[in-house]
Amino acid sequence: MEIGIFAEISLILILTLILSVIARLLKQPILIAYILTGVLIPVLFGPVSISQSSIDAFSQIGIALLLFIVGIKLDLRIIRRMGVVSLVAGLFQISLTAIATFMVLQLFAIPFVPAAFLSIALSFSSTVIVVKLLSDNEDIHKLYGRTALGILIVQDIVAVLALMLAVSLSPASQPDNITSSFIEWGVIVFLLYVFSVHILPRFTRLIARSQELLFMFTISWCFVVAALFNIIGIGLEIGALIAGLSLSTSPYHYEISARIKPLRDFFIIMFFVALGLHLSIGSVMQVLPLIAALTVVTMLSKILFTYIGVRLSGYSKKVALLAGLSLSQVSEFSFILLALGISLGYVAGSEMEIATAVGMLSIAASSYLIVHGRKIYSWVFKAREPRKRMHKGKGPDVVLFGYNRVGYDLLKSFDKMKLSCLVVDYDPEIVSMLKEKNIPVVYGDASDMDFISELNFSKTKMVVSTIPDARTNIFIARHIKKTLRKKKTIFIATAHKIDEAINLYSEGVDYVIMPHFLGGKHASNLILRYGVDLNKFISEKARHLDELTERKRLGHEHPTLDYRL
Repeated sequence: MEIGIFAEISLILILTLILSVIARLLKQPILIAYILTGVLIPVLFGPVSISQSSIDAFSQIGIALLLFIVGIKLDLRIIRRMGVVSLVAGLFQISLTAIATFMVLQLFAIPFVPAAFLSIALSFSSTVIVVKLLSDNEDIHKLYGRTALGILIVQDIVAVLALMLAVSLSPASQPDNITSSFIEWGVIVFLLYVFSVHILPRFTRLIARSQELLFMFTISWCFVVAALFNIIGIGLEIGALIAGLSLSTSPYHYEISARIKPLRDFFIIMFFVALGLHLSIGSVMQVLPLIAALTVVTMLSKILFTYIGVRLSGYSKKVALLAGLSLSQVSEFSFILLALGISLGYVAGSEMEIATAVGMLSIAASSYLIVHGRKIYSWVFKAREPRKRMHKGKGPDVVLFGYNRVGYDLLKSFDKMKLSCLVVDYDPEIVSMLKEKNIPVVYGDASDMDFISELNFSKTKMVVSTIPDARTNIFIARHIKKTLRKKKTIFIATAHKIDEAINLYSEGVDYVIMPHFLGGKHASNLILRYGVDLNKFISEKARHLDELTERKRLGHEHPTLDYRL
C-alpha cells in the first residue's frame, strides 16, 4: 500500500535509529546500521511500497553534500607537511591493492571492465571512518594518525581523478572527443577558480554577517555548480567536489562546513540505505566465497602495502603498522565510483552488491583493528624485534621526548642554560632536520620498552616529555623510578586533560604541562607585565609573528579539532 513519502522516511529513520543504537552498543561504525536498514526494509515492511525514486533522490543529495564537504576539507598542506610518505605510501598502496583485488576477481571469472571498476574502487579507504575513530582514540595528531591522514588525502585526489576518468570514458563519449572534453572541463574549472578567487571572497564577506544568508548561499552554490556539471555531462559528483574546493580557501570555510554537516549527515543516511536496498541476501549468499576472498585480500593488501610504503619512507614499524591498520576498510568513495559505473553502464547491480558486502565486512573489522592497533603491534613485533644497542657514554643532562611544538621552545631554554640535551623523536623528518643542525637526536619510540631501556639516564638531571599520551608518560615515569632509585631526576610530562594530569602527578611526575591552560596563563602574565601599554603589546606581537613564521617554516601546526568530517 502507498503510505506517502513522509511516512516512508519516518519508518526508515526509526529503523535506522534502532539499528544505530545496537551498533553503538556493539561498538560498530554506525554506517553499517545505515546499510542494514536498507537490507531489512523489504523484509520488515514487505507490503509497504517504499519509493525507490525518492530514496535515490535523497541519496544523490547526500553524495553531493558529502563531496562538497570533502572538497572544503581537502587540505593539500597535509601532503606537503607529511612529505614523501603520503605520496609514496598512498600511490604504492592504491596501485598494488587494485592489482591484488583484480587478480582475485579474474580468478572468479568477473568480466574485465567491471573487475577493473571494482578493483580500483576497493583500493580506497574511508576518510569519514578513519577520522572518526582516530578522533575518538585521540590519535589524530599522533604521527601515525597524521601519516594516515596524508595518505587519505592522496587517495581522495586519486578517487576524484578516477571519477573524472570514468565520466570521460562513458559510452556516449567518442575517443576523439575525450581531449576536447578535458579542455572544456579545464576551462570551466579555470573560470570557477577565477570566480572563487576574485568574486566569491567579496560576496561571502558581504553575506557572512548573517548566518542564515551564509547557509543559503552555501547550499545554493553546492547545488548550482553540481547541477551545472551534471548538465554538461561531467557529473554532479565532480561538480559538488569542485564547488567545495572553490570555498576551501575562504576564511569562512569552518563556519560553512559546520553549518552543512548536519544536513549532510541526514541525507548521507539515505545514500547508504539505498545501497542496502540494492543488496539482496539471496544474491550475496550465491557469491559468498568471492565476497570472503575479496574482503580478506582487500584488507590484508591495504595493511601490507601501506606498511611497506610507510617503511620505505623511513618511518618506524609501529607507525607503519598502525597506519596500515587504520586504512584497512573500504571507502564511501568506492560506492560513489561504482554508482557512477552503474549509471554509465560499466558495472551491474550484482557488482555493487559484492562491493557493499565487502564494504560492510571490512568496515566492521577495521574498527576493531584501529581500536586494538597497539595490542596487534605488540603481538606482531615486540617479541621478535631485536634489542638495539646504543652507545652509552656520559649521558646528557636533559632527555627531551618530542621536539615538535612545545619541545621547540624547551630546547632553546636548555641551550641558554648550557645543559646538554638529547632529543628523542620518532618522526624521521624531524630527526633529519635536527641532525643537520648538529643537535643530538635519537630516532625511537618512547612507548617501546626495549628502546627506553637502552637510553642512558645515569647522569640525567631532567627528563621532559612533550608527548600528550598519558600511557606513554606513565611508562616513562615508572621506568625512571625503577632505574634511578637513589637519584632525584626531575620529570616533566604533558597532558591535555585534567584527569590525566592528576593521574600523572600520582605516578610521581614532578610537573605536568597543560598547553591549553598555559596559553591563558601566559596572556595573563603579559597583561600584568605590560598593563595597557599599546607599544609593548605591538613589540610582543612582532616577536610572536617572527616565532610563528619560523614555526611555520619548520612545519609546526597548532592542534585543532577541525578534522571531523
